Amino acid sequence: MRLLSVDPTYWLMAARENGRLVIYSLPDMTLVYQIRKFNGMPEFLHDISADEDERERKEQLEKASRAVTTDNVEKEDHQETIRMEERIVEAHLIGMGINQGRPVLMAVVDDLLICYEMYAKSNKQSEHLCICFRRLPHTVPLRSTPFTSSDGTRNEVVVGKETERQKQLIVPFERISSVLNGVFVIGSEPHMFVMGAWGGLMKHSLSLDGSIRAFTPFNNQNVLNGMLYLIDKGQGQELRIAKLQTAFDYELPYPTMKIRVGTTVNNVFAVVTSVATPCNKIWVVVNDDKQIEVHEKSDEFVLPTIQQYSLNLYSPEDWAPVPNTEMGFGEMEVVTSCEEVALRSESTLSGLQPYLAIGTINNYGEEVLVRGRIVLAEIIEVVPEPGQPTSKHRIKVIYDKEQKGPVTALCAMDGYLLSGMGQKIFIWSFKDNELSGLSFLDMHYYINQIIPLRCIALACDIQESISLVRFQEDFKALSIVSRDERLGIQAPMAAQFVVDGNHLGFLLSDECGNVHMFNYAPETKETFGGDRLLLRAAINIGTNINSWVRVKGHTSHLNLSHKETMAASQQMTSVFGSLDGSFGFVRPISEKSFRRLHFLQQFISTAVPQVAGLNPKGARAARPLRPTINAHNPRHMVDGDVVERFLHLSTADKQELARRLGASRYHIIDDIFQVKRMASYF
Repeated sequence: MRLLSVDPTYWLMAARENGRLVIYSLPDMTLVYQIRKFNGMPEFLHDISADEDERERKEQLEKASRAVTTDNVEKEDHQETIRMEERIVEAHLIGMGINQGRPVLMAVVDDLLICYEMYAKSNKQSEHLCICFRRLPHTVPLRSTPFTSSDGTRNEVVVGKETERQKQLIVPFERISSVLNGVFVIGSEPHMFVMGAWGGLMKHSLSLDGSIRAFTPFNNQNVLNGMLYLIDKGQGQELRIAKLQTAFDYELPYPTMKIRVGTTVNNVFAVVTSVATPCNKIWVVVNDDKQIEVHEKSDEFVLPTIQQYSLNLYSPEDWAPVPNTEMGFGEMEVVTSCEEVALRSESTLSGLQPYLAIGTINNYGEEVLVRGRIVLAEIIEVVPEPGQPTSKHRIKVIYDKEQKGPVTALCAMDGYLLSGMGQKIFIWSFKDNELSGLSFLDMHYYINQIIPLRCIALACDIQESISLVRFQEDFKALSIVSRDERLGIQAPMAAQFVVDGNHLGFLLSDECGNVHMFNYAPETKETFGGDRLLLRAAINIGTNINSWVRVKGHTSHLNLSHKETMAASQQMTSVFGSLDGSFGFVRPISEKSFRRLHFLQQFISTAVPQVAGLNPKGARAARPLRPTINAHNPRHMVDGDVVERFLHLSTADKQELARRLGASRYHIIDDIFQVKRMASYF
């Protein structure tokens, strides 16, 4: 048997003041690769030939000869040298992935971290490296303050000041928890980069503790494969020891931990699950009584299956079911809603008491009238059992009663319980452990979701889009304010509010992957005095959205005054999840930012290649195509995936696009990063 050995080679990479990046072979210090104008952050990096090098040298000599005096030449050279936004502050060529076989070039230029991946390519120059670099779509800001000041000028560069001692910002590491190798970027917005198992570079934000001053791996018997990092704490600094959770997979776009339940999951924390079980029973009505017929079949007969539902509590301490908390449901009983609701109560200081509300449907077949149940339960704390610290929680059922119709949706609105029962909506008050009906409202066909906001709610019908419902407490009246009356629409899936201070919008997703945005505008004649919701925009994202969550604007990453923070926090982010496992967000932006990003969206398709050959306007048009609707999209909605590509352009392309827009490239960068920071999930 012959053993193959690999002889290591050594290389030196250096960044020069004129923006060149050069690679030398060691130990003979032979130039084997050089990149021109690397500080311009081009999309591709390639080795310049000897002719190009000679041509550039002659251009520099001609430029120097045109100068009148030597002092002018020195002044020009000095001006080119001190332009801090064009200076290469730091550069690293790091091997990542399995056996560190995926080299990635990371550099800091103009307060931005940029990334390139290396790939093999032929080189006509002998004795030069046969490689090339491609820009990756990962651009990280290394400053917390905006790039532009209030008067529109460029703020001072934060990273790489000559007056400060230069510290390493890009820190490679090996073996932290389950991550074999990666890169940690310190600064105001720390990030961790790892190479995914499928070959892509993953970026994870670690900004929970704010700015990180220093970082290093740490491993001892108490903290295996952990890390040390230094943060700002008050007037001083604090050293922290931490480790990543080994159960999470960090090689995915977002760290994920998979919990094997063995059943179909329908909810989280208070988890509703279902298991397919064979059924040989038929429910029939005899003399107005429900009876069960059991049909005995041979073992070879394939019985139909039904879903048997149950509810469990899961503890975030170990992500395992809490012992002795399982709640079972009857045969042919389907759980359609499981929500946490805050109902009015005189036993709390806030006047509201949280409950777990569960809605079910008993569907025994076409001969038996469909009924449902509303169950209200409390999550109480008890003395845990020995050796089971998570057993301190129990489910205590407060209310359980069969209803006259199927319970299809539940939510809390202003301290009252709002329920969808087929084509009707009921509102209930909860007092003395009993539900008392206050009002009801006839809708279209089947209400499958209700989204509350104070005294109004969005009712999503499975066939007839959405309706805006209002409850007037003084009159105990439930009424329809406005509704979407379009004909021939696609089947709706989920809805949510868009909150922008004192202004409201409404989002609706359907089965064709469309996202529609509506407004309530009674002063507009197209709405017939507000009876109809006004469709502002529609976009197709290519996936079916089945869930929306409304969260408060994230302002901790923004350098804002108290007044600006209060205004920004009132702009809420609507986060969506889709059936293919992806998620994103929709949020309002200011008028100035919208104008810049709107015009950028129109022009950027001419500056960047189209992904998969798809035109952004045509690929994002709502399905089915309706010119009267799609024509309004650019005026009211900006596609974040399209405008974000501006960050990954070269400096020259950014400058050209900004010139066409009549704005500074730093204004656009600030707009994009502000949206990303305010929509941060952590």
